[in-house]
Amino acid sequence: MKIIFVNWTKPYFHRDKFSGYKKDITLADDQDEYKLQPYELYMQLAAITSAKKFGKVPIKLYTDTIGRDYYEKIGLLDLFDEVDINVLNKLDSTLVNPAQFWTSGKIFSICHEKPPFLFLDLDLIIKSPLPKWLFNYDVVHTHWEMLRGHMFIHDYQLRDVKLHMPEFEERMAIPNTSFLFVNSNLLLKKYRELHMRIVNKTYDKVSDWLWLMSDQNILGYTIRDLDLKVGDIENRIFIQFADPYDKRFKQGYISDWMEYNGSEKNNPRIEYDHIWLKKSHIVNNEEYRTERINEFKHIVITNGYENYLSLLDI
Repeated sequence: MKIIFVNWTKPYFHRDKFSGYKKDITLADDQDEYKLQPYELYMQLAAITSAKKFGKVPIKLYTDTIGRDYYEKIGLLDLFDEVDINVLNKLDSTLVNPAQFWTSGKIFSICHEKPPFLFLDLDLIIKSPLPKWLFNYDVVHTHWEMLRGHMFIHDYQLRDVKLHMPEFEERMAIPNTSFLFVNSNLLLKKYRELHMRIVNKTYDKVSDWLWLMSDQNILGYTIRDLDLKVGDIENRIFIQFADPYDKRFKQGYISDWMEYNGSEKNNPRIEYDHIWLKKSHIVNNEEYRTERINEFKHIVITNGYENYLSLLDI
C-alpha cells in the first residue's frame, strides 16, 4: 500500500492554449521556466505532509524530469519515498494534447501503479487517518457527481466528435477522482483503455465535457461495466451547477449536495479538504488567496513540517 501524487508539467508549457475550466483556475506568469504559484506550493506542501502524517505509508511522486528537478530545487523532493519520472517522460513523447487533456498524466500514472494504492490530487488534504474499510472495496472515490448544464453529455455529442464508446452511460452519476483508492487490476486496464480511446484522436476543439469524460466519466463507465464493489468517502452526491444560495427558500431549490442512497452509511468518515471549486476564487481574489495560504501554512506547521516553510519563503 502506498499513496501516490502526480505532477505532469507539460500542460504548463501549453497554458496559453488552455480554455474553459482549466483557464479559469490557472494563475501563471509569462516566464518559460516551470514554476508553481505561491498558493500552489503551500497547498501542495499541506497535501503532501498531511498524507505523510495520516497515511503512514510510503509516498510516491509521479512526475517528469522537469518536475523532479523543480521539487529538488525548492527542497521538497525528499518528502517523497519514491519518485518515478519514466512514465510521464514517455507520455511527453505521445500525441496526447496537454492543453486539451491536461489530466492525462494522472490517468497514465494511476494505471501504471500496482494495486492496492491511494491516489490523491495535490489539492486534496486528508485530515484523518486512513481506515481499514477501504480494503473492503475494489475502488473508493471521493464522491459521486450529478452531471448538469454544459457538463451533461448526450449521445449526439459523441457522434459529432466521432467517438466510439459503447460503454457510454448518459444518465449515470460519475465519480470524483481527487481521492481514489484502487484495489483492482481489471479497473486499471479498462480505465486506461477508455482513456486512450478518447485522447488518441485529434479534435478541433475539446470542450470541458470531453476533457471531464476522459478523466472521471470513463471511471464511472468502468465501475459499472465491470460491476466492481465501489465506495466513496463523502456519503453524499454533488450536484453540478446548483441553485444560487440566495434561492434556498424558493420552490424547487437544488442545493450543491444531496443525500445519496448508494453510499455505505456505516463507514467511518475520512475528513478532508478539497480545494477544487475554490480555485477560481483563489486565482481571482487576492485577499482570499492570502487567507488560504495562511491556512495551508498552519496545516504544515500542525503536521510537524514547519522547517519546509522556510524553503518556500516567497
